[in-house]
Amino acid sequence: MNEAELFDACDAYVAPFRGEPEAWEDVLRRARSRRRLPRRRIVVGLLAAVAVLGAAPALAVLLLSRPPRLPDGADRAQIEVALDPQSGRILAQVAPWRGHDGICYFVPSVRAGCVRRTPRSTVILSSPPMGFTFYSRIVSARVLLVGGGWRRIVLHWFGPPLDVAFFFPPRLGDVRVLQLRDRHGRVVGQSLYGP
Repeated sequence: MNEAELFDACDAYVAPFRGEPEAWEDVLRRARSRRRLPRRRIVVGLLAAVAVLGAAPALAVLLLSRPPRLPDGADRAQIEVALDPQSGRILAQVAPWRGHDGICYFVPSVRAGCVRRTPRSTVILSSPPMGFTFYSRIVSARVLLVGGGWRRIVLHWFGPPLDVAFFFPPRLGDVRVLQLRDRHGRVVGQSLYGP
């Protein structure tokens, strides 16, 4: 039996579909259009999988990492906090350093660490000027702005057992000079910024 005889035998047993064209080209056209739908689904599925797998490490870091905080060496029973007088947000957390003569500190968005106490040391943590000092004579801080004019900045003293003062940057503009002053207004520390 050849192909033509086989098709004739099938036609004898299968009635033609009503309302459907009998052309083979139409069957092939419909078959090709059906193949595109799964191919699109596969491409969309692969793109979604790549997006999920690409975002998974970032999501894991966000979910599994510890938020910034005081270092482990801090004596958490004696934490003190400096607040922004205008907004109430935390400017610094400070605690004694267990087993050492020093402090542990955490300044949000800047740094955290532990340092040994030295009587006259001052540490600048960032620019615009932000830092701390153990020098007990310092009672005020001010900055000279690039545009001119001196402005006082927040200086927060933490009493015993910390005995440290933190100074915080102004939200006034770029700083040219930072001065730390004693109770008589004399400059006991100065730092220059920029050209």
